[in-house]
Amino acid sequence: MEEDKAKKILYILIGVLVVVILFVVVPSIWRNNSGGSVNITTDEMFKLQDENNENKSDNSDNKNNSEDVSNLSEVEEQSDGQSINRDYSDPFYPKIKEKIAEQKYISEIYIPRDYYPGDNYIKNAAGNDGKVHAFKNNPILIYIPKNEYYDAITQAFVSYNNQFKGLISFNTVKDPNKAQIRIVLTDNFGNQSDIPDAIGLGRPLRFDKDGNILYSEVMILTKNKYSNEKMPLVVVYNTMLHELGHALGILGHSQDSEDVMYKEITTKHHYDLMSFSDRDIETFKILYSHRNSLISNALQGAKQEKLDENLKYAEASGDADSYLNVAVSYYEMGDYTKALDAYKKALELNPDNYRIYIGLSYCYERAKQYSYAETYAKHALKRAQSNEQKAECDQQLGIIYMQQEKYMDAYPYLSEALSLDSQNPAHFINYIIVCGALNKHDLAKNAYDRYISNYNMSYFSDAQKEILNWAKN
Repeated sequence: MEEDKAKKILYILIGVLVVVILFVVVPSIWRNNSGGSVNITTDEMFKLQDENNENKSDNSDNKNNSEDVSNLSEVEEQSDGQSINRDYSDPFYPKIKEKIAEQKYISEIYIPRDYYPGDNYIKNAAGNDGKVHAFKNNPILIYIPKNEYYDAITQAFVSYNNQFKGLISFNTVKDPNKAQIRIVLTDNFGNQSDIPDAIGLGRPLRFDKDGNILYSEVMILTKNKYSNEKMPLVVVYNTMLHELGHALGILGHSQDSEDVMYKEITTKHHYDLMSFSDRDIETFKILYSHRNSLISNALQGAKQEKLDENLKYAEASGDADSYLNVAVSYYEMGDYTKALDAYKKALELNPDNYRIYIGLSYCYERAKQYSYAETYAKHALKRAQSNEQKAECDQQLGIIYMQQEKYMDAYPYLSEALSLDSQNPAHFINYIIVCGALNKHDLAKNAYDRYISNYNMSYFSDAQKEILNWAKN
């Protein structure tokens, strides 16, 4: 009997051990070795990156002291098959180690209920409509391509992650189509930037119906447009820190040169790393508090101030970009006549900017002068470069025809807009609407089945959700 009892206990122990191996150990091993689409936080990513840099540095110290390090570079193979070229002779690396040491002891930000903001520039974060925009949920998913600037770009994210603990955090994704902030490297902005000497271009591109940011893009120039030399890492880091602020919702610029969001990168920051000022911190605390009453109080008079600021810039600079901003301010305030005048002034100064033409189209559409609206939208389409720009023009043409009940004319443009930018929920819902107007249920259902997973349903109004139910069934 005792022997049978001992055997039973042994069998139970073996069974427990098998369960532990199958459901705990094996999945853990699989997760650790899987190179699929596992997300990691920027803290983890840069910790691994820094440890690797330490190992590389230790190895290089053991080499012959007579070795010429001026051209020293390393290539690190990543799990997804891409490589990072690193130049360890660049002075950026020791500066980054200092930056990491500074950030280790920053505590998490807590905003008490009776918080009263200090000095800030939140009104400069507002758009021409006097409203601010931010990502609603954390962590924000980001995509960083593997390249020689990977460390500089990553550290910019880590700097935000550490400085604004409790307000802003990030996770990386390996699929750029799943990112909420995507980094794009280029040696030419084309006509996407209105600032001739711009090094970076950060902007939110999609919003939900409440104005929360759904998707932003940051473009970084990798070569000096005048000398054709590659950008130094410290310049890329500082540019990324600034442009990431735009991507996170700071739509305008500070007027204080000590702020990260100052209108230009000062000369000293071509050689030294930028840091967040107290004004930067106060501004992001307001923006990412997500407290409507706090934000509303801080933004009182922002729309008029934005117009005054744009008028002041236009008088001082006399350039097309300044008048374009004046036009947008008037448009957002509902003064379409003055908006048209400002757009036409901008057009005289720069007859090749698609944003001016599409703005003129919007004004004429509001005035129900559809022939002019159509003409300027087609001019804009000819000058559009990116898929997003082309999709905006196609959608505008589709809407112009829809308002005149010319649904057959509208259909190909709205179809093309969805094809070019299927992540934009506005293109999706307008395509479904035109399918409904033409009674093309099969096309609407195909689009619904194909694209609905791309969107957060909170974007759509109740009336739009009824149209989507029609497409679904």
